[in-house]
Amino acid sequence: MTPLSILVVDDDETSLAIIAALLESHGHNVTTQDTGFGTSRRILRDKPDVVVLDIEMPGLNGDDIIKLLRETATRRSVRNATMPSFVLYSGRDIDELQRLAKETGAIGAISKAIGHKTFLAEFNRVMRSHHANVTSAGRTSGAR
Repeated sequence: MTPLSILVVDDDETSLAIIAALLESHGHNVTTQDTGFGTSRRILRDKPDVVVLDIEMPGLNGDDIIKLLRETATRRSVRNATMPSFVLYSGRDIDELQRLAKETGAIGAISKAIGHKTFLAEFNRVMRSHHANVTSAGRTSGAR
């Protein structure tokens, strides 16, 4: 997998450190944020490729951050190409996470229940699936 610029946002410092270390160990450029506040501004400023986003944070949930970013992008006429891909990460039930991912336009969801050891495999699966969907859509739209 090509190295990505990834922002990991989680209020749990242990999860934040472990996920960042796992992603870095596989060549990704990782930055972290331990609060939802200021995340939208940071995403617009730093323009990461992917944001791994905890959806259960005090004050400002991850799904709220995505909605806020999309509204800001629409108001500023920012093209979707400048928006990062979002991967939701939470202790919630995976079915609920997948529903929320679809609702917010996130490319996937990973449950914290799988544990840190299998996080990387699941992250890679989400990214491969997203890449395949983007490639397939490009071929479909180019064929017209």
